[in-house]
Amino acid sequence: MCIRDRSIERVLIRHASLHESIGQQLSPSIVNQLVPRIKYQPSGYNILLASRAAKSGGGDFVFQKDQSSGRLLLLADVMGHDQQAKFFVHAYQGFLQGMCFGLTDCSSPETLLYALSEGLRSDDLLASSLLTAVSVFCAHDGSISIAAAGHPPPKVLMDGQWLESTASGPLLGFSDKPEYEAYHSPKGAPVLCFTDGLIENLTESEQTEFLALLSASISQPNPCLSRAMDYYDNKAGVTASDDMTLMVILAK
Repeated sequence: MCIRDRSIERVLIRHASLHESIGQQLSPSIVNQLVPRIKYQPSGYNILLASRAAKSGGGDFVFQKDQSSGRLLLLADVMGHDQQAKFFVHAYQGFLQGMCFGLTDCSSPETLLYALSEGLRSDDLLASSLLTAVSVFCAHDGSISIAAAGHPPPKVLMDGQWLESTASGPLLGFSDKPEYEAYHSPKGAPVLCFTDGLIENLTESEQTEFLALLSASISQPNPCLSRAMDYYDNKAGVTASDDMTLMVILAK
């Protein structure tokens, strides 16, 4: 190896070391504040959430906003990992907070996706990333409506089977007139929203077993996600290639 090559190698090693050091310093103060979580439960609902990051940080996040007739939720997946993904999570959270001040009473999930898509088209910074999302409105009367943008369609538990909803739509920010059509879940049926890490990190047979454990766990008097997530951790483990967040919405 020539002197020039050794110099380049030392610079690359130093850069990697500094990147890791900065990431470790950011993690306690910033990254932990951006971990997907349900900060407060909507009236009349029990929302269960679990999340796993494939690498430091992760790009999944949850946004919540109260409206006069219910609660608006957004589960989103920023493409990428580590600190760059977390930077965009922080940027999207701030953008959504500001945007929702202009939506005086947003009770339709597709309206949030329309506004978010238009915002991405007009913001150069946010447009430099890629985002998929599912928007959910939990009404005070127990009805749940869902819209999705480039995101895995949520599932609904009916007669012991997880059925795929018809919620679908184009990626955010790529069209001036995107079409998002709301799916109205059967009243009282549990709803499962998730990011694509669930699909990518488990085989089809493992997904089937995972969903069976999930349906059994949430049907108990004290519903939880622990059995299903223990199974996921055992199968996906440290080799998981993508972040995974799931959110189960139960009407009381």
